[in-house]
Amino acid sequence: MSLRWKILLVITLTGLMIIGAVYAVSEMTFMKSYQEVENQNAQQMVERADKALNDDIQSINTLNHDWAAWTTHTILSRTPVNSRVISTIILLM
Repeated sequence: MSLRWKILLVITLTGLMIIGAVYAVSEMTFMKSYQEVENQNAQQMVERADKALNDDIQSINTLNHDWAAWTTHTILSRTPVNSRVISTIILLM
C-alpha cells in the first residue's frame, strides 16, 4: 500500500470518528432537551383536553338540572293537588 493510500485512509477514518463524536454529543444533549419539550407539550395538551371535557360535562350537568326542574314543574302543575303531594314525595326519594 502506498503512502498516498495510507494518508487517505487515516484522514477518512479521522473524519468518520469526528462525525461520530459530534453526532454522539448532539444526540446526548439536544435530543434529551427535545424529549423534555415534547413531554411538556404532551402534558399541556392532555390538561387542555381534560379541562375541555370537564367543561362539557359541567355544561351537560347544568342543562340536565334545568330540564329536570322544568319536568318536575310540568308534572306537578298538571296533576291534581292530592296527587301532587304523592308525586313530590316520590320525586324526592
